[in-house]
Amino acid sequence: MEVGGPLTLAEVLQQLAQQVDGFPTLPLEVGRLQAEVLIYDGARFLRPGDTVRPGTILELLPPTAGG
Repeated sequence: MEVGGPLTLAEVLQQLAQQVDGFPTLPLEVGRLQAEVLIYDGARFLRPGDTVRPGTILELLPPTAGG
């Protein structure tokens, strides 16, 4: 997905939910979001209020369980 300018991660996730069929609407509170998915930008894990700049590649990592 291309973005036209810097957006918060929460705004990016909201746009994904609107534009991509089957993409879930995620809870955007920090603790609840991390229970649903971790989002990594190649350098760090992001929180909903963090800025995502055009050209950033995001990795969405679902939670896993096991031992």
